[in-house]
Amino acid sequence: MTPQAPTTTLRKLTLQDHARWQTLWDAYTRFYEREPHPAITAHLWQRIHAAPQGNAPAPHGSVYALAAVQTNATGQEHIVGI
Repeated sequence: MTPQAPTTTLRKLTLQDHARWQTLWDAYTRFYEREPHPAITAHLWQRIHAAPQGNAPAPHGSVYALAAVQTNATGQEHIVGI
């Protein structure tokens, strides 16, 4: 039997995604030759989760973020991008 290729989907970041998000965020900032600043990182995470639910208006300064999630044949999910 041929192994099933992983599938990739997009979804909103959840609070449970914090550790993986921070790893990717830190790599992103270093790519642009900047060191991640803990206060900026914490503020950004807070702004991501201040985004409205449903059709509610967005609070000023909201940031929308998606996770690219790869799911393998056994159903394990791995965030591969933000």
